[in-house]
Amino acid sequence: MTTLILVRHGETEANVSGIWQGSQDAPLTARGRAQVDATGVAFGKWAKHAHFTHLYVSPLGRAQSTAAAIAATTGLDRKS
Repeated sequence: MTTLILVRHGETEANVSGIWQGSQDAPLTARGRAQVDATGVAFGKWAKHAHFTHLYVSPLGRAQSTAAAIAATTGLDRKS
């Protein structure tokens, strides 16, 4: 059985301002960076019990930052 896990990027300056960003790349807030770190830690814990095989990510910086934290704790390579 295949399980698909979708993860949203951390909070951005545009999110806080209520601005729809679409393909624009707003920087992460301090809270967003903390969310990214927490996501990486959570995936690191899950990786001890689950077998992750792929990590796909948007080329936008906010998504790349989130994926980098996951990649660091799971050993996966990011694929844009």
